[in-house]
Amino acid sequence: MKYIRFSIVLGILGLLSASLITSSCRHTSPTGPTDTTIATDTSSCCHGRITLTVYDSATGHALDGGSASLYEDDQLVSTKPMNVNGTVWDGLCPGHYHFALSKDGYHSTEFALDSLGCNATREVHHTMVAETTNRGDSCCGGVVELTVTDSLTSHGISGAEVVIYYNGTELRSTITTDNGSARFDGLCMGSYRITINHDGYSQGVIEFNEECNATHGFTKSLLSTTTTSTCDTASLTIHVRDSLHQDTNISGAMVTIRIDGHSDNFASGTTTDGGYYYSDHNLPGHTTYIVTISKDGYNTNSFAVQIGDCKNYEELIYLSPQ
Repeated sequence: MKYIRFSIVLGILGLLSASLITSSCRHTSPTGPTDTTIATDTSSCCHGRITLTVYDSATGHALDGGSASLYEDDQLVSTKPMNVNGTVWDGLCPGHYHFALSKDGYHSTEFALDSLGCNATREVHHTMVAETTNRGDSCCGGVVELTVTDSLTSHGISGAEVVIYYNGTELRSTITTDNGSARFDGLCMGSYRITINHDGYSQGVIEFNEECNATHGFTKSLLSTTTTSTCDTASLTIHVRDSLHQDTNISGAMVTIRIDGHSDNFASGTTTDGGYYYSDHNLPGHTTYIVTISKDGYNTNSFAVQIGDCKNYEELIYLSPQ
């Protein structure tokens, strides 16, 4: 009986050994099944970065503390404290993002970005208005919106550096979006100057006076420095409107045009009932002109416009009441 039991145990052990050997051979056999799963990086476009810096709209000083929440569409990415050196989000995939900002003593605000591309790096500058600045006679809610275009194609120029100066001191800077737009808000009363720079183009300059909580809109055409053709049949159309009542056209405004660097006027005239001034079709192309618009009861506005080729250029200009 003991011999029989011992034989059974040996038989079981033999079967187990054979199974292990077969399993081992099956795993290492070149003709057996293989693991075809290969680790791949499915997020090769998810290394984007956004750096946010938030400023006091009145002083231009960077804010510290408070919270900044970044959303992709309606999904919260994360909430981080604001920092004077910039708050950073890494590992971002392509998509549409927007911010929600809050800080004690300031009005909460939300704003959206244009779409973020594959592994794009974006520096975002925004302002917050202190709660006290909207009380009483405060006037720090001004806005300027501009579009930067190529003077030859009229297409928006992306990636241009836009710097705004307040009473001669640099206030903030930003980069134009894919369609060439840029925006500054929280502007107080005073004199402003905007410079626009992009490789391959001459510098663009816009100057204006901000009244109480007015909104300004500008389109600035940049002249390509690589264009060599000439033209002497370009023209310029100026459309003048009231900055406080932006659907109100200003008639009878004096418009003078001179070539940059010259003191004599090249052309002059007054706006029509619809607020338009039309130059003759005899402007030399690839030239920078200084346009001055004045009318009783309004602040005078001067700006530079660059004529690129033989076509009509149109500028929408707002005059601020005195």
